[in-house]
Amino acid sequence: MQMPNYEEYNREEIEQTLKYIDKDSYPERAEKLAEELQKRIEQEALEEAEATRIQQEQAQMAPSHQVKSKKGIWLLLVLLVVIVAGIFVMMSQPAPTESPSAPDTETQQPTQD
Repeated sequence: MQMPNYEEYNREEIEQTLKYIDKDSYPERAEKLAEELQKRIEQEALEEAEATRIQQEQAQMAPSHQVKSKKGIWLLLVLLVVIVAGIFVMMSQPAPTESPSAPDTETQQPTQD
């Protein structure tokens, strides 16, 4: 009789089969199931460790990203204040006005009496 391919089973199916298999009648299958279950447990532990490592790296990178973001906000705020101050200074200066046409004294010829 051909042995089932336990690699195709999910973890729950492996656990259920291992729980109910007649270990005396099928010792090789029981051993294969136990090996496959152990392999799955180790694989899940590795995946969980990797996920934890990635989360820790992201947590460490987040503060530096937040600092850069805060620096950018402060830079924009300072730039906005400078622009508003410049506009205020320009508006507070009197606008040049044109005087009514007054005779230009330099270009007039003196009159002789």
